Amino acid sequence: MASRKVWTYVAGLAIAAALPIAAGALRGDRGERCDLDGVTIEPTWRVRFVDDGGRERRFCCVDCARRWIDRSHDVPDRIAVTDEATGAEIDAEDAWFVRSSVVSFATSGSHLHVFAREADARRHAEAFRGAVLAGKERPFDGRE
Repeated sequence: MASRKVWTYVAGLAIAAALPIAAGALRGDRGERCDLDGVTIEPTWRVRFVDDGGRERRFCCVDCARRWIDRSHDVPDRIAVTDEATGAEIDAEDAWFVRSSVVSFATSGSHLHVFAREADARRHAEAFRGAVLAGKERPFDGRE
């Protein structure tokens, strides 16, 4: 009788341990995750760079990437951001950043928008009470 209770207990533990694995398999691939907060990365807002240790870092938005750099003091050589108008990856140094009244990424509450073309950035800023960022206002300028 006692051995039956032990086996029942062990079987119960095994089932409890297997539940998270089974749930993950049923949910399927949840996609690429932000290295800062674990949020699923939407391609429209994706930011990526290689850190000081040579590891690629991926983020759900500009704000998360900026916070990562501020906290870790990583100084990436190149930061790639995503052009909101085309979905193309571009170098952050070539990007036009706009802060506007429109929330760009709801999960983080970000109001930063990224454009490859100045005309697109200015059109967005004018339409949504925003400002094209310059100099130290730009999210990745002055990083050291």
